Amino acid sequence: LGGRTKALLNPGFLSIILKNSGKQSFFMIKKVSILMFFVVLTGALYAVDYDLWDSLFERYTAPVEIAGIKTVGVDYQGLKADKRFNKLISDFEKTYPQAIVGEAEKLAFWLNAYNLFALKTVAENYPTESIKATGDLFHPFANEPVATIGGKTYSLSQLKLLIRHKFKEPLIQTALSNTAVSAPDLRQEAYRPQKLREQLNDQLEKFLANPAKGFYLDSENKTLYLSLLFTWDAEDFKKDGGIINFLEKHVPPEIKDFLDNNRYKIKYFDYKWNLSQWSN
Repeated sequence: LGGRTKALLNPGFLSIILKNSGKQSFFMIKKVSILMFFVVLTGALYAVDYDLWDSLFERYTAPVEIAGIKTVGVDYQGLKADKRFNKLISDFEKTYPQAIVGEAEKLAFWLNAYNLFALKTVAENYPTESIKATGDLFHPFANEPVATIGGKTYSLSQLKLLIRHKFKEPLIQTALSNTAVSAPDLRQEAYRPQKLREQLNDQLEKFLANPAKGFYLDSENKTLYLSLLFTWDAEDFKKDGGIINFLEKHVPPEIKDFLDNNRYKIKYFDYKWNLSQWSN
């Protein structure tokens, strides 16, 4: 039970109620009973253990380099064999998102859900060369049902669309990892509401600092290389004046100065679907 529920069950608290007489005592007990019910119910409907998440990711992820790209690899063989991974999946599927209070809490939950069920897709089909290989031309992996959360079934595409449309936050683009080496690195800890903004900014900074898949300025040849990721959901950056204006807010001053004062070409990195994996 949470601290709030424990307080309501505290003998000293209950004795104060019982000392009241007549109708006043009856209504006080009734109000407390209703409050206790909703506190306990909310805890039952939203009970994801992010400490368990952190423990698993500390055990089964590590920095690696694959196909010339630095990323975070996952030990899928170990992860799929760990019963705690199944428990984490079960916790997410038992959650009713309507019970989550607060925008940061909701966003953290959905970001973690997307990343978790991308991992589940790979783990269920491991060994595989890529998450893309778990589907086919007629059944793309991103469109296949992968999670049932709070009684509703989602594909990875539906999860991403829900997050984009509900929260309208450009920083989510580099918070979601589809397990490919060209995707943003899988964060090695759970997104948590208390430090979510810091985590999102850190994810973007790390992605832009990766010259093999995120962002690279060849000033000599006046060419800017970007991830294809930024073209897939370009409308998410419209409120910032487009992707370049958005990125200028997050790059070092000297790069912003170059982009502001020079004509340059934009090219995109090849998107490599190789699985970000690691053997522990």
